[in-house]
Amino acid sequence: MSSTPKLTFVFYVSLLIFFLSMTFFAVTSPVALQKILSLKVIDKSLPIYSDYFYQSELEEISELIKNIPYKNDAATSSWFVHPREKYKDTIMEGNGNCSNLAFGALYKLIADKKRAVIIHLLQTDLGFLNGAGHTAIQIDIGEKEIIVDVLEGGLPLQNEKLINALKFELNDSDVFTHRVLSDYKDDKNFYFSKEYLSQIEFGVIPQKEIEEYFYFLELIYVPLGSTYFEKLFFDTVALFFGKYPNTYVSEDLEQRILDNAVFSYIFAFGSLISFHLSYLFGSLILLRNLMRRTFRNT
Repeated sequence: MSSTPKLTFVFYVSLLIFFLSMTFFAVTSPVALQKILSLKVIDKSLPIYSDYFYQSELEEISELIKNIPYKNDAATSSWFVHPREKYKDTIMEGNGNCSNLAFGALYKLIADKKRAVIIHLLQTDLGFLNGAGHTAIQIDIGEKEIIVDVLEGGLPLQNEKLINALKFELNDSDVFTHRVLSDYKDDKNFYFSKEYLSQIEFGVIPQKEIEEYFYFLELIYVPLGSTYFEKLFFDTVALFFGKYPNTYVSEDLEQRILDNAVFSYIFAFGSLISFHLSYLFGSLILLRNLMRRTFRNT
């Protein structure tokens, strides 16, 4: 077999695997693709805050939450993918679910050069592969690092103390309450309760990776006429080009995926590898055809 048919064969096989993998996730759970490809085992030496950013005052965070005009208790999604538009729709206009509001808040905090990260509450039964779970942020306020639940408009407390996700330990005697900061919310928080926290572990997205993700989106974004399609398209592009921020978790949770969602794991990495092979060999075929045409005309 000459090199030309080989290139074409690999291109079409890669394309077929890519479309089969994407069809698998379209039928099962599109969220699973994103989660599996963006989960990494945490290293204790991992810097989670940007070094050149500053600590916040608790009063600044309180002011941020108080100024959010929360609009719907149903917490419907905000589909804007452009970071600035996401910030406007969530923090300035009060729309969005927990993840939308957390990323909207991070846009503001990064612009203000404040040290903050995204925190995911991931179920150990792997429900997050189907979109279940909760998202909050963690802020460095100097003497401590604290979780801020943007969706619930306040600060979760464990035995009347602010919580650090990376040092969290759950005990039978723990009592959880919620210090509400928003006039639109109450002092109830379903997610930061003993029952819910006993079924999750925390995952963290480092601030530097969120910065790079925002920058990448701002660099490649063009309007496509539908905020839903834009979110799906540009996040997928970021994911396959390694610009979607990783969520760092324990080795145990990563192993749990391998043990219980092996087909999803195989299809996820199959889609990633086949995507890169498809555009690589497609580019080589295009280049070969252009060179042939050029030599033919000389």
